[in-house]
Amino acid sequence: MQKTEAVGRPVLIKEGIDFFAPLGFIRNGDFLYGIRSQIKLNVFVAELDAETLTGKGAPQLVSTRFPDWNLDPSWSPNGKHLAYNSRN
Repeated sequence: MQKTEAVGRPVLIKEGIDFFAPLGFIRNGDFLYGIRSQIKLNVFVAELDAETLTGKGAPQLVSTRFPDWNLDPSWSPNGKHLAYNSRN
């Protein structure tokens, strides 16, 4: 196993995140992740630039069926389907 070291200081990207779930990379290089906070539980998708690892455009809400109660997103291995839990 290769040993790695941190480069630079940590930077806060967004406040209020209680849980961060890396979902992995899909074939086109996009990195997918989920976040959870106590205030609202929603699932969003956004395009990611694979070279700069920055977002392209605004994240899009996946569902409005159960507002603020959609969580635990998971992509299919081919990146074509997204499953998530909803609570009402």
